[in-house]
Amino acid sequence: MIEALHQKPRAFLYCTLQRELLPNELYRALWDQMTHDFELDKAALLMVEALYIAATQDKETAVADYLEDHLTGGTLSLNGLRQHFNGSGETANPSTYHQHPLNDYDHLLNHAQRHQSLSSPESASQESSLIPHAESMGSP
Repeated sequence: MIEALHQKPRAFLYCTLQRELLPNELYRALWDQMTHDFELDKAALLMVEALYIAATQDKETAVADYLEDHLTGGTLSLNGLRQHFNGSGETANPSTYHQHPLNDYDHLLNHAQRHQSLSSPESASQESSLIPHAESMGSP
């Protein structure tokens, strides 16, 4: 369920099992504090991210401690939470992806074109012969 919420964190606000998804009383108290300190959308995003990290990394207590410390200190942020537990505050920026050289594709395309031009013209462009339309047997 946390996987689905991670995709749409605002759904946590309207989830009928919201209290049951929070693992213990500390998380419930933290959620109450988040809804007091942040806009509801931001609070939901923070809590769902915290629950996701706690579940996927098996760090329920560590995440709760982090939330408590940073809520008390007024320093809780989504990027800070992600950076602390994932080592990265943001998802990968598309401009930082490394594209492999495209020369291999050029080589493949040139090879395919050369292979096709070496084929006989008949096999490369086999056209189906036209079949004449059959005459009608009856009159309209």
